[in-house]
Formats: sequence, structure tokens, C-alpha cells
Amino acid sequence: MTPGKKSIIPAVFAAMLVFLTGCGLLQKDTFLGSTTPDDPMAKLSVSVSGNGYVEVISSGNQKVSGNSLALSFLKGTALTLNAVPSPNPDAKTFSEWIGGVTPTNNSEVTLNINADLNVQAVFSVIP
Repeated sequence: MTPGKKSIIPAVFAAMLVFLTGCGLLQKDTFLGSTTPDDPMAKLSVSVSGNGYVEVISSGNQKVSGNSLALSFLKGTALTLNAVPSPNPDAKTFSEWIGGVTPTNNSEVTLNINADLNVQAVFSVIP
């Protein structure tokens, strides 16, 4: 190459790349909400209304508890959710589950998590 002259090869290559991408001949696969089309994980979000907490027990007896949880599990994992009233003078009792669990009136429910799930344990004052 002669000094002072610029090569047009990078410019031609860049133009071809833009053209091929714009025509759909060169594109990258993209999946919304996941890095792969078959994400093996499911998210569980747990919140509490009132005075209490939730124990999440997964297969293998791994236990996590709290009143605000964000957890991930392999799809198909067996879980037990246990709503526990706080031991305090303002006696509270479990009232219901809000979200995708049944039965809604049992403080302990068992499920297999196969998709993202948001649940809330509701505690109320004992009359």
C-alpha cells in the first residue's frame, strides 16, 4: 500500500455486514426473558402480609425462611411452603395464600415448581 492512501477494504466489509444484517441473512438468535429458549430455572417470589414468615423447604430438606424471598429452583423441584405466624403478643393467625398455590387456606402447601410463581402469605389478628 502506498503511504498516505487508505484501504477501502474495511469500509466495504462494514457495508456488507450492515447489508446482510438488514436483509435478515445474518442475524443472532435472541430470546426474550431468558438466555436460552428452554430455561431450566423457575423463580419463586414470596411476600407476607401481617406478622409472620414463610419457610420454603425444597427436596433434600433445604430450608429458607423470611418475609420477603426471591429464590430460583430447577423446574420440577418439589417445594413445601409453610406460613408461620410470629410469636408475639398481637396474636396473628394464618389466613390465606394469594397467588398460584392451592389449597389457599392451609398454612402448609406442597407443589412442584414448573414456572415462575409469586405468592403471598396473609396473616390476620385473632379476634
